[in-house]
Amino acid sequence: MFTAIRYDALDRTFVTPIDREDLYHLCSAVENVSDFIAATASHLTVHQMDTLPEGSRELGDILVKCTEQCVLGVGLLKNPKDYDKIRLSVQALHYMEHEADVIFRLRLGDLFTREKDAITLIKHKEFLEGLENAVDRCASVGTVLEAVVIKNG
Repeated sequence: MFTAIRYDALDRTFVTPIDREDLYHLCSAVENVSDFIAATASHLTVHQMDTLPEGSRELGDILVKCTEQCVLGVGLLKNPKDYDKIRLSVQALHYMEHEADVIFRLRLGDLFTREKDAITLIKHKEFLEGLENAVDRCASVGTVLEAVVIKNG
């Protein structure tokens, strides 16, 4: 019983290197990334997609790079001396999010111009939106990382 009380006291008094609220926001942001990726991937089977819309590879490549930057940025939180590197990751995330927005709008415009089958149009539109939204969620991770750096840097 004494040991349980000591652990309880430790849980209540343990000071995290990062504010608990920031940790919560960071965990939520990272979870949102994985949720959007999973939801977008499920479109392939749910909508029984035989083809992918133009722009899928471009957006997918950006998404991969964004998730790599998220992993890098979160990993760098261990050392306050690396906060400048986190800032670079955040800048890269915001740049790639803008790049994905441009590609998404261009490919969506092309889709509405060329696709004559309404069902295929809806499937492809939702898939592109899912990829773009997942990239947006990566940028949200960057925003949280930026807040942590500002508070603690």
